[in-house]
Amino acid sequence: MAFLPEKENIIKENVSQDEVLKLYDERFKPSYKIKSVDRFLEDKNITNDTEKVTAAYYYLRHYYLTRYVEAYYIREAGIMNYPFGYYNFSPLDLDDQKEFIIRFGKFLKDEKIPYEIVVAKKRFDGSIDDLLIEHPPKIRTVI
Repeated sequence: MAFLPEKENIIKENVSQDEVLKLYDERFKPSYKIKSVDRFLEDKNITNDTEKVTAAYYYLRHYYLTRYVEAYYIREAGIMNYPFGYYNFSPLDLDDQKEFIIRFGKFLKDEKIPYEIVVAKKRFDGSIDDLLIEHPPKIRTVI
């Protein structure tokens, strides 16, 4: 993904903070309803928002990321071509946190819990104004 100028004959040298914020606002827009989280929390009878967010975070982290670790290593070792078929669900890329953030953001939005997504880049890559071509960012959710 890159920040490209509107006209091809203009060479872009930097980006504005507004361009970066707009890109990530669109990129991490919460849009997936997760019914299994609601069912999981119903069984827990949690009313406190802090406990609800913590339980949902660990549930989603396991459901979308850690439960596929064995299958991921089986595939990497060449034991099976597609060991994920046993889960009846195609797993997220274990290195891609974007989908997890989108799903967790949707949960927080549905529960009316305010949150922010903090995106940062390594200091040695320059300032945010120098961000013309995006490298995978380090993502943290702040609740």
